[in-house]
Amino acid sequence: MKHTIIRTAYWSTIRKLSENFDAQTLFVWDVDGTLIYPNDIVFYPQYLILDAQDFCMECVESTRKGGVKDRQWVQNRWYQVWRSLPFALMDPSVPETIRDLQSRNICNMALTFLIVRSLEGEDFVQWRIDQLKQLGIDFSSAFGDYAEVHLEEILQEDGLEVSKEKWMYAPVYKNGVLLTHNFSKGRCLGALLKRLNFVPKRIFFVDDLEENVLSVGQLGKELGIDFMGIHYTGFEILPRADTWSEKVVRDKWEVFSRTGKWPLPANIEGVIVE
Repeated sequence: MKHTIIRTAYWSTIRKLSENFDAQTLFVWDVDGTLIYPNDIVFYPQYLILDAQDFCMECVESTRKGGVKDRQWVQNRWYQVWRSLPFALMDPSVPETIRDLQSRNICNMALTFLIVRSLEGEDFVQWRIDQLKQLGIDFSSAFGDYAEVHLEEILQEDGLEVSKEKWMYAPVYKNGVLLTHNFSKGRCLGALLKRLNFVPKRIFFVDDLEENVLSVGQLGKELGIDFMGIHYTGFEILPRADTWSEKVVRDKWEVFSRTGKWPLPANIEGVIVE
């Protein structure tokens, strides 16, 4: 059993490596920060994990709520803005790379940490599928007839139940895209493969977060199969990345809180999915 993890900031490296694999390989792609990114400096992938991002947002939002901090309410506002942004490809050749693999009968799917629904119950599953398609990425050919699978066993294992009030939903797989609703990627992928009664000879996985690469890599060990993990850091070379600041975050959130509209520069490009 081979277990390899490499780190690269260049999509050309991923594409070259992918050419060495065959139809016995399952290609699994993270989405945000790997295939696509929200084209606004505030939401660049490398800044979403910073405590300062949440801190700035909470300060603005909680002030407008009379000083009462409601974490769920604040996070839901974050998703409202994030979903409204234009998204762009991390690299122009991303769709072509995936299509080339599919043309060789290699199964490709997406694995994203994204929530299944918003706090109000707004669907994110079809939204994500449509968003990827508008950017030229289509995973619907994965796993044949298995169009939609709800992984309720993930909740049951933790003694949880679906609850709109608690913002709790089971991970959902649909048309080649698996949304984990913030559950572990390795765990959710393992549950899906078990449901589908499918064990590939190897997994090729790409993610911008090393912890996710390790999570899916652990699944490979548990299944006793080969694993090629790519810790992709293409976000390091995104344009304007050095212009992020706490002031930019605060100022934009303040405008959004007052007007309900997120301020975008006129030259920002990308695909917006309603």
